[in-house]
Amino acid sequence: MGKFYTRKQISAINWKRRWGKLWQTDPETMEQHRAEATRQAARMRHDQKLGLADVLRAWPALLDTPSLDRHIRAIIPKGYQPSSLIRRLKRLGLIRYREDAKAWHNLCHLPDRQES
Repeated sequence: MGKFYTRKQISAINWKRRWGKLWQTDPETMEQHRAEATRQAARMRHDQKLGLADVLRAWPALLDTPSLDRHIRAIIPKGYQPSSLIRRLKRLGLIRYREDAKAWHNLCHLPDRQES
């Protein structure tokens, strides 16, 4: 006896087949759709970074670790790890730990670079 598929599984299989056939029959149009989706995703990531920068501009320029923790816990949803947000902010170049000051430096307070 053969394997029985659920309606959801059959729908996913058919969608995959349709998608593959579209790539075979009309690759130019599909490549245009892929490029537009990539641009849209990049735009969303950029907007998310700008949103975080706007929030950080309201924070002081230097924060000790307990005050950084308080600020972070005020903006993150319950169940979200503060360390995850700190790693993200560091990766985006929005904060940095300064050993000389023993504090977190909010890089959103730096003046914007002027292109000449």
